[in-house]
Amino acid sequence: MAPPFEDIVIVDLDVQKTTWSRVHSAMRTLYLRLNRDPDIAWNKFFFEERNARVEVKRHGLWIEDGYIVFDCLLIDVDSHHLPDIRRSIAYANERSLELRESQREEREQLKAKARDGKLGPADMSGGCFSISSLGGIGGTAFTPIVNAPEVAILGVSKSSMKPVWDGKAFVPRLIVPLSLSYDHRVIDGASAARFAAYLAQLLGDMRRALL
Repeated sequence: MAPPFEDIVIVDLDVQKTTWSRVHSAMRTLYLRLNRDPDIAWNKFFFEERNARVEVKRHGLWIEDGYIVFDCLLIDVDSHHLPDIRRSIAYANERSLELRESQREEREQLKAKARDGKLGPADMSGGCFSISSLGGIGGTAFTPIVNAPEVAILGVSKSSMKPVWDGKAFVPRLIVPLSLSYDHRVIDGASAARFAAYLAQLLGDMRRALL
């Protein structure tokens, strides 16, 4: 379950990062620290609101590493820049929450379709990775074919109990055969092998997924 949406707010003005502006000798470059680093969608909404009303557009203001950075005259900070920036922040928070709710509703609809066996080709397109399971049929392994334009697919076969040597004796272990196919034009073989090994570690001890 996804964590609840957290509004982005200004924490403080980082005076230690304040520098003279490269735009004008009378200006300063100020750094407003945010409570978290915005994602791409939030940044898009932030500048969408600003670009609709601010003539300078992006010039003189940018976002980097959890800061809103802008050039200004210090006398204008409280009266102009902070109210202006907070307006864009409020808009970006509202739109981001709407987007998150829309995505959640879409996921729930897809989950319901999947449970009812009603997923269509359009519902399963647009991704980059698929999982194909033949566990209900049987077999020990198979070669899943990548669904272009996706770049990889994981095949899961039927699990079974197998004797595994632990260094002292054979112990019963539940083994799940995994078959990973990938497009070598996009994915390096060593990276694919590390992914498969890491996935096997997680499945071998699900406590690792909580770390």
